Amino acid sequence: MDVILKANKQPVGPEDAIKYRAAEELNLLDRVLEVGWAGLTTQESGRVGGLISRWRRMGGGPEGWIG
Repeated sequence: MDVILKANKQPVGPEDAIKYRAAEELNLLDRVLEVGWAGLTTQESGRVGGLISRWRRMGGGPEGWIG
């Protein structure tokens, strides 16, 4: 995955990159980049958090990049 910039055009850190990756997997990345995380519904935010939790339980996600 390429370097993703926040909506305010600042590079993300490694922990934020996980959230952006989850949003990308759930096809929510365009909206997050356009309006920010506050633009997601609570259900969508829960899906992002749930996916990150699943990756952590799996031992690092699909490619093993979560510590």
